[in-house]
Amino acid sequence: MPTPTCNTTCPKSAVSTLTAGSSRCSGFKFNFELRHLEVKVYGDAAVVTGYVMGTVTSPEGTTEQFTTRRTAVLIKQGGEWKEAHAHSSPLTVALPQ
Repeated sequence: MPTPTCNTTCPKSAVSTLTAGSSRCSGFKFNFELRHLEVKVYGDAAVVTGYVMGTVTSPEGTTEQFTTRRTAVLIKQGGEWKEAHAHSSPLTVALPQ
């Protein structure tokens, strides 16, 4: 899985927060990449946006493609970035170039 690089001002958990919703599905296998990753830091808060594209294979072996737009809000507490909120929506139109 290719992992985009963040600039030095972005939260270290920016990439993992975009994919956290996908990795919580027990028994499913995901193969994905992140595109158009953006991180905007506002003091102790940050907004992470991007597209998650790839395939998901169910425990029964069925594979489907997906493209999702994901937004997450991170809050810095005790020196660590924690996800306070996230939203994902399936993308039904072509991904921007």
